[in-house]
Amino acid sequence: MNALPGAWWRWMAVFLAVTAGMAAGAQPGHPAPADWPGVQVPAHFWVDESGKLSLDEVLPRFQRGEAGLAEPGKILPTGQGHAVWYQLQLPVVMAPSDAVLTVPHPGMDSVELYQPDPAGGWRVQRSGDLLPVLSWPVRYLHPALSLIH
Repeated sequence: MNALPGAWWRWMAVFLAVTAGMAAGAQPGHPAPADWPGVQVPAHFWVDESGKLSLDEVLPRFQRGEAGLAEPGKILPTGQGHAVWYQLQLPVVMAPSDAVLTVPHPGMDSVELYQPDPAGGWRVQRSGDLLPVLSWPVRYLHPALSLIH
């Protein structure tokens, strides 16, 4: 992937891909925009109905403005093979800080967090029901990922 444009670094955009199986009793849904301590983190989403697209295939859709603004309480189709992609625009901080990004929704097959790296590529972390909890970046009751900002 090419180096990220300066605007992406200013916003500290990260991408989150969420897919869910439809286990008995599970309802389709999505995580609300993240809460940074004292700050509402803007998030945009785009639904991949195939559930198979990569970040390189989804990123142009965000760049073309095809993504919608995520709204708390809005239900999105995470089951039936769909994947929901989120772009989180984290606030600018003066020094690196650690946080944990959780997806408190039952039945998440896969949660992937893509963070830009200094070389212009992406660091990825994976969590969710398809992986043993022992391999999650943060072992928790539901998918959790380490967010260094």
